[in-house]
Amino acid sequence: MLVTLPRDILLYVFRYLKVRDIISVRQTCSTLYLATEHRSVWLYAAQDINYALPQLLDLAPMSKLELMKHVMREANVDSAWRYGTLLSGEHEAVTPINRTYPHEGHIFRVQFLSGGEWIVVVSRRGEITLRRVNDWSVGASLVSQPEIWRPSQAWGVKGCHIGLSTKQESILAITFIMEQGRDVIHVFRLKTSPTPSVDYMFKAASRHGHVRSAYVGGPFLTFVVPMVSNMAKIHVVSLEDPKKQIVMQLQDVSFLHGVAITRFFSKSRLILVDEKGISIVNVPPMPLQPSSITIGVDGISAVDITDVEHTRIHLFNGEQASIMSDCLWWHSPAETLPPLILRTRRKWSSESPYVHIITPPRNRSESALPTHNIIKLPTLCNSTFVQSGSLRSIALENDEHTLHLLSYDELDVSRDACWPPGVQIRSIVLPDRSVPLAFDEISGRICSFARATELDPACVTITDFVASIGLNGGQGVCRSP
Repeated sequence: MLVTLPRDILLYVFRYLKVRDIISVRQTCSTLYLATEHRSVWLYAAQDINYALPQLLDLAPMSKLELMKHVMREANVDSAWRYGTLLSGEHEAVTPINRTYPHEGHIFRVQFLSGGEWIVVVSRRGEITLRRVNDWSVGASLVSQPEIWRPSQAWGVKGCHIGLSTKQESILAITFIMEQGRDVIHVFRLKTSPTPSVDYMFKAASRHGHVRSAYVGGPFLTFVVPMVSNMAKIHVVSLEDPKKQIVMQLQDVSFLHGVAITRFFSKSRLILVDEKGISIVNVPPMPLQPSSITIGVDGISAVDITDVEHTRIHLFNGEQASIMSDCLWWHSPAETLPPLILRTRRKWSSESPYVHIITPPRNRSESALPTHNIIKLPTLCNSTFVQSGSLRSIALENDEHTLHLLSYDELDVSRDACWPPGVQIRSIVLPDRSVPLAFDEISGRICSFARATELDPACVTITDFVASIGLNGGQGVCRSP
């Protein structure tokens, strides 16, 4: 039936097929194989998974082979993650490969950089190390910079976040608790090519005390400073010129106990998550000229405060925010942008079964608003979500040995839906003493850490599902039948 259709009709049909279906069609007969050789087939397939590529790439100038390579890499990672097999059929099963490396010192945070080939390690004292995943060798490190950044002056690291700038650079923001009782944020640029490096950028802080959350995304650094009850300030700092700042004052918000989360979805609007719920905040324009006031040694400057309003799109009922996926929305060339995945937990209790899905508007105009939906995963109520992504997530069972691997296709579902189509779970057993710290949904790699005992030293384990094929593997499925 399909082979009798005109070529333009076939191409239109292929627009609505999943990658797995396209591969099956290619293996049916030579006529359909030739039909799938058209570049548009792989362009539409790449648009569906663009946010799972190493970066939010501009697909328009890519050749058919480049698009095919990206699509097949993601398809094989997805198959290995969901089913433990590859699409190519060349392997009956994919057994996770655990690579263990000795690691001295304490770890506060580890995070894969885009693509899963590099990982950044931040110690509790604030030392930063870039390591290659394949052999754990040090590519670059930054321990101290006199008169600019001195970890020894701080009590310790309070928090850190890694995000992508508009130039697709990895930017690290570390919040330190200083001896003066004031929180200070230090911002660094992480490079892996051509030469790995950790470059200091600037520092930022607030005159009003402790920083609840620091987030890097697009052109901005944002952080929340709780004030009195039901009031807080949000600082927005330009990454290109830190002297360009906005300080917004909000009423009817609370950050006394829960986490504070901010995410830009356009250059003038951001998502705000506080203890009470989820809101949209209208951000005033960034000043065209830098402030004439010099930022002091402590990174604090006097900036005019602007009162702003926020619009609630959801009120929490007996739950509070836990973790949120990281993604870059603003100024992205991607045709399809990933949803924001927000996990919640019950107050003073275990993990909540609810997952909040905030989908960015397809219309890129400043007036367009995101949509908010909720799904429920009833079988994972007793699991703690370690990290959430746009296509995959990991959750640790209460026994601390079983790791659940979640996969989902589309999470833009109707409110209060239960177990939406496309959500699948399979589980693996972690190595002894290992606690999962991070995963990279692009490569499917997981990083876990085992503390030292009297008999065994501390070590880091990289669990790799597709090490045998590499990130560009799976080309075999594209051959002619």
